[in-house]
Amino acid sequence: MAARPATDLTSASSQGIFRSIELEYSMFSQSTEYALRAVILLGLSGERCGGRAIAKELGVPANYLSKLLQQLCRHRILESRKGWGGGYLLAKNPHQICIGEIVELFDGATGPRDCILGKDRCTDEDPCPLHGYWKQIKGIHEVMTSKVTVADLVQSAKLQSR
Repeated sequence: MAARPATDLTSASSQGIFRSIELEYSMFSQSTEYALRAVILLGLSGERCGGRAIAKELGVPANYLSKLLQQLCRHRILESRKGWGGGYLLAKNPHQICIGEIVELFDGATGPRDCILGKDRCTDEDPCPLHGYWKQIKGIHEVMTSKVTVADLVQSAKLQSR
C-alpha cells in the first residue's frame, strides 16, 4: 500500500479561505450575552437595581456593563434614574421586549457570524462545507430572536431556579 502524500494546508491558508476557528462558540457576542443577562435579572427583580449591584450579581466588569446598560436605556429597553432610589428598570412590559431587539442592538442585524468556519466569503454560490447546515441554524436563530421575549426568559429562569 502506497503512502498518501501529506495534505498541503499552506495553500488553503495562504488564500485566506479560513480566518480562524474558535474552539468555543457562542451565538451571541459577549456584549449581547451580558445585556441579556442584565435584562433577565431586572425582569426577575421587578425593582430598580443599581449598575454595580447588577454587575456584581452577574460577575461582569461594572464599567463594561455600565456602557451596555446606557445603550439599553438609549434604545428605551431600560430606563434609569440617578441618585438615591435610582438604578435601572425595564422600560416596558417584558412581554413587549423581543430578545431580537437586544441582539440587533449589540450584534447587528446579521446575528451569528456569517460563516461558522470563518471563511471570508461564504455564500450559496461559494459555500464552506457547513454552509447549508449553518444557513438552517441561522434561520432558526432569526425566528427565535423575533419570537422569544424577555418575559419568556424570566419565566424560564424562575422555573430553573426551583
